[in-house]
Amino acid sequence: EYMGTALGDMASCSMLWSFDGGAAENGLTLEVGASVSYVYLLSSEWLVGTCNGASGVFPLRLSSCNKADVPLLPTRAVAMFDFQGANDPELEQVAGASHALLAFSAGDSIFRVVPSEFDGWSKGCTLSGEGLFPSVLVCLLEPVYPPESPTD
Repeated sequence: EYMGTALGDMASCSMLWSFDGGAAENGLTLEVGASVSYVYLLSSEWLVGTCNGASGVFPLRLSSCNKADVPLLPTRAVAMFDFQGANDPELEQVAGASHALLAFSAGDSIFRVVPSEFDGWSKGCTLSGEGLFPSVLVCLLEPVYPPESPTD
């Protein structure tokens, strides 16, 4: 379930308690009051963010972040099939005609992929645009922090 906001949105938070980053793989050591930027949700209990030029993971429960306000860390995907992105009757029936569809060819990289609010659909971007596409047409890769863009 996508727990965050729109693509491109980023959260920030402050630490309510200290966290010793050595206690977790890729942990970010943080003091009380530290300001953490570029915060994304990794799981229901862990966040990833940047503080003073260092990046790493830290527990949600030790921060001021509200899980519902933190975007899920996007991932990258590779298109396994072509998708024309033309008017899709299934999506139009569910979402109406106001949602852009993302066209791609097999082998294309799709960046900043997150689940959409529509069952079976994801959203992401390529060099040619941003939009929704059927989730089954792509193979998800490991999340990358900070999230990649097509121009990176």
